[in-house]
Amino acid sequence: MKKILLLNLFLLFLFTAANAQDFAFGVVDQAEINMAKYKNDETAHAVVLNEYGEASIFSGSLGKITLRYTYHTRIKVFDNDGLKYGTVSIPIYNSDTQNEAYEDVDEIKGITIYKDDNGQIKTQELDLKKVYTTRENKNYQTIKFALPALRDGCIVEYTYRFDTPWFDNFHEWHFQGDIPKVRSKYEPHIPAFW
Repeated sequence: MKKILLLNLFLLFLFTAANAQDFAFGVVDQAEINMAKYKNDETAHAVVLNEYGEASIFSGSLGKITLRYTYHTRIKVFDNDGLKYGTVSIPIYNSDTQNEAYEDVDEIKGITIYKDDNGQIKTQELDLKKVYTTRENKNYQTIKFALPALRDGCIVEYTYRFDTPWFDNFHEWHFQGDIPKVRSKYEPHIPAFW
């Protein structure tokens, strides 16, 4: 009986671990590249092909509790009005006091996949030198970047990691937005004692 229970728990763990994974970065299929319209909303200017978010609480540097949020999305742009989804803004809070808490964004990665004028599939990666920070006021900043080689029919993809000391402030997640989403998955991991 105990062996069956342990086997079931192990299989449940394997199933959960297999399903709790992000999708491969920069790997698209021919159907996504050739997609001219989204069949469920032909008026959409863009569509989120895949979106994954994960939030987890852990003990960070110097024993401080940190909420880590990882975000990854892939968007198909259909026309000029959809090009705005290739520009990203990430607001962060930073205290104006030297030893106060702050938020941090790193591991930013981006890519644009498109067909050139000859029909060849090309990729262009985000140059991290083109990621910049603007100060909104004494406590708020915005990290901004635009993915390269934006054009009608391209696929834009980006990912980043966001760390914050305010572990009780989980990011909102919207399974649908102003453009349709084909696949959207969010996984919050909260320790049992919370």
